[in-house]
Amino acid sequence: MRQKNLLILISAAAFASARADAPDGVFTVNFQSPSGNIVCGGDTGPQEGEEPWHGVSCFIHETGNTKPAMPKPKGCGFDWGNVFNIDNKGKAYMSCYSDYPYSPEPPVLAYGSSIKGTGWQCGSLENGVLCTNSAGHGFLLNRKRQRMF
Repeated sequence: MRQKNLLILISAAAFASARADAPDGVFTVNFQSPSGNIVCGGDTGPQEGEEPWHGVSCFIHETGNTKPAMPKPKGCGFDWGNVFNIDNKGKAYMSCYSDYPYSPEPPVLAYGSSIKGTGWQCGSLENGVLCTNSAGHGFLLNRKRQRMF
């Protein structure tokens, strides 16, 4: 259910960010890896008719592997394999996507630095981006491998 809600939120966010008076993205926390290969957005403000979302979503542009971390679900009619998410509680999951709701030029999170949101944090490592939530679940993303735990 959360995956479906995030997909709806991502689609709605892309529409909203296309408006001239809208901000660059729907996320209140935005960052990218030093290489620019991984872009993340965390926590959302309340959307029309929706509660705020507390978690982080990351998009990895290029991967060296041809097989995604999880197989594409049968119900996914969109793209698959590049979007990884964690809510502030619960396990990491991947999402179908058709839009790109991330900020076009987010600030760089330097190697060795970290950033926190509501119940989650991410760190920029030389071997990728590591994000975890308050329950200890998360993901590690880099070109060679994308791992959820």
